[in-house]
Amino acid sequence: MPMASQIIKKGIVQPRYILAIAIVLIAVLVGMGLYELSASNKDVMVVLQEEASSIAEAISIMGNNSLVSFDKTMELVINRALNNAHTLEIVDYAGHLDYKTLSGIAEQNKIYEVFILNRDGQVIFNAGESKDPNIINSIISDNRLRSLLDGVEKETIIDLYGYMADTFLTGVHRRKGGAIVIITNANEIMEFKRSIGIGNLMQAIGENKGIEYIVLQDEKGIILATKNVTQMKKISGDSFLENALQNRLSGTRVYSYNESNVFEVVSPFQIDNNSYGLFRIGLSMKEANSVKSRSQQRLILISLVSLIIGLVLLSFLLVNQNYSLLHNAYERIQTYTGTVLENVADGIIVADNKEIISVFNNAAEKILGVSADDLVGKSISSLDPKIEKVFSDAYNAQWFEHAYEIKLNSIEQEERLLSINVSKVARTNDISVIAVVRDVTESRAMEENIKRTEQLTAMGKLASAVAHEVRNPLNAISMTAQRLDREFTPKEKEDKYRELTRMVKSESIRLNKIIEEFLRFARPPKLNRQSTDIEQLLDDVITLIKSQATHHSVKLDKQYSEIGDWNIDREQMKQVILNLLLNGIESMPDGGTLSVKAWKDNELLFIEVTDTGKGIPEDALPRIFDLYFTTKDSGTGLGLSIVQRIIAEHGGWIKVDSRLGVGTTFVIHLPYVIKDLRFSGFLAKYFMV
Repeated sequence: MPMASQIIKKGIVQPRYILAIAIVLIAVLVGMGLYELSASNKDVMVVLQEEASSIAEAISIMGNNSLVSFDKTMELVINRALNNAHTLEIVDYAGHLDYKTLSGIAEQNKIYEVFILNRDGQVIFNAGESKDPNIINSIISDNRLRSLLDGVEKETIIDLYGYMADTFLTGVHRRKGGAIVIITNANEIMEFKRSIGIGNLMQAIGENKGIEYIVLQDEKGIILATKNVTQMKKISGDSFLENALQNRLSGTRVYSYNESNVFEVVSPFQIDNNSYGLFRIGLSMKEANSVKSRSQQRLILISLVSLIIGLVLLSFLLVNQNYSLLHNAYERIQTYTGTVLENVADGIIVADNKEIISVFNNAAEKILGVSADDLVGKSISSLDPKIEKVFSDAYNAQWFEHAYEIKLNSIEQEERLLSINVSKVARTNDISVIAVVRDVTESRAMEENIKRTEQLTAMGKLASAVAHEVRNPLNAISMTAQRLDREFTPKEKEDKYRELTRMVKSESIRLNKIIEEFLRFARPPKLNRQSTDIEQLLDDVITLIKSQATHHSVKLDKQYSEIGDWNIDREQMKQVILNLLLNGIESMPDGGTLSVKAWKDNELLFIEVTDTGKGIPEDALPRIFDLYFTTKDSGTGLGLSIVQRIIAEHGGWIKVDSRLGVGTTFVIHLPYVIKDLRFSGFLAKYFMV
């Protein structure tokens, strides 16, 4: 009743109530139609399932006896091929196997193709009926064949269905290294399989109307099928077929075959409680689809009638209210537009068809550093030349939307990257260009740091894994060398023996130190965050490098004060700043100026290290934080990687700018507390979340 009284007070029926009623009526009618359609489908499916199950049971009974004989035959063929391979290996190991002998044995045993392979899988020589040495190239990458070549497996059998139809491979490992491989052509066996009784029965039943296909299939492929079947999807990769085969369960489903749906019944084929594959029987769904189509037509007709009635009713009422609703909406838009433009985080600049700036909001003022009073009402030529060109392109182009990225430099601000999305709104005799400007400098820098952090993490894990794998055998080598040196004395050349054992021990120690470096990077110490006086920290680090700076004629310039305390790991951050300062000194062998600046802005601390050295080459700049990348002759490539990792663990990021012959600047950005980037207030303006 409260809702009804509210409607009456307004004097009109709100469109949402009419729409809700219409939707409910349509939903009821559609639901009834769907129920009828579902019931009809179930009845048809039950009939199809009973029919297909009867066919599967009849074929299964006939198939038990036929498959037993086929399996026995296949087993004999495989054993014969393996015996031939072992015989050839014995002759080969005795050194009596050559091309002539191999050809004679292949011809005598009617071998389709035999290959003698070395450890690398290269053919030493081959013989057989096919006379084609390239057959082996298509399967040389098979993991099972590689295991045979490497001696991991002593013999193997591989079905070559995926490489060559109706063939399989048997092979044994050569004691001389490599393998002896025999490829058997199974055409005759397949002909035998197709001629046994179950195949004829399947063909006869498959000719009946309404049966699309009958297939007996195992994990290797099709065993038997009706004439119209050329290929079927393998059991492997089909969860429905895999479940039926593994659990010996019958099941049904609607399956896509030859671009049409069939009702498929799957039944396991078992002999003596052993599963030998699946019977797949596909029945035509034309009649079922016909029933479904008639039901759908009735459903569509009912829905259309209901929809038309509802639309007529809605149209009648909505037309009377349309003017009032549009008028109210227009007033709200006028009110909201001004508020939105002035408070939106993106800069918005609008110019009319005379290229005069009509809108320049607060965010645009902050991003471009120009007051709206100086630009509104003036030509776009008053803008920065790069932004003016964006507007000029928009006026002259045929497109209506475009995106730009430009870099702006100014005396007051450092270089910034701006993303500008430009839209052109064309009306009769009027064109307006709207530019949405976003400062993406910090977000891009953070994205790059995140990518570098992910790369370093992955490389660190790899380094840790390699170090662990190397350390155990290395310890064994070292202990063995110590025992040899301590417990054994050769009868001759003792000095040489002692020298070699000492060398093994010393090299083991050296290699262990390298492993320790791996592990220090891969398993960094946990952060010990504590309130730290930033000015004191910077002073302490500068004191450490002062003598080295003096030695290289480097002038130190400190620009920081009244920063206060910050929540960081003092020792690890000290390592970061020390690393950057030492790099700066090394880049100025002939002297220069090394500047250290620090300031804070809300919840961010900025530490800037600038040198006037030789600079970093442009092609090397994207890689300087990569693990083990260095431009120094004696560098390890770990310094900046560790810097990147420590800063990232603090939830911060680092930017670098360098010009050859001018110098390099590193800027560290550190939040006071690590926050989730999705909800961080001070980062939201960069990521717009």
